[in-house]
Amino acid sequence: MADSPKEGKSSSQAPVAGAADGEPVLKKPPVLEKRRDSEMSRDKQRSFSRSEVEDTIKRIASHRGIVGTVIVDKHCVPLRSSMDKASTHQYAAFITPLIHRAHMICLNHDKMNPMTMFRIRTTTTEIIITPGDEHYLITVQKISHAADAI
Repeated sequence: MADSPKEGKSSSQAPVAGAADGEPVLKKPPVLEKRRDSEMSRDKQRSFSRSEVEDTIKRIASHRGIVGTVIVDKHCVPLRSSMDKASTHQYAAFITPLIHRAHMICLNHDKMNPMTMFRIRTTTTEIIITPGDEHYLITVQKISHAADAI
């Protein structure tokens, strides 16, 4: 039969090494691991990528008719935007699931030729989505009807 908690410690329990009765056992602090070279080079690549991203956004924004740009991750989270908060969340919430679906359709159709751009056009606005490895670039622009006449 098992000992009840009132009777004290069971004889089948082994004492914890290094701890006397009633003393708490102190755990060793975790050992800090040295960062691998691959992690450091990845971080350097990210820092270069950030400046490249900034330059690309500025270049896109300089074009005529651009309303704004939004960079979202694969989980619909806006990471960077040149638009107001409400518009940013609206585009991220509605466009990202559509892009996931379009990406899957392209992969099912031709695995060797993935989607490189997705365009949605209305009478007044065009939304251009460019997928990356981990992010999407959403660009919104007003349509110039004079350019359509050419």
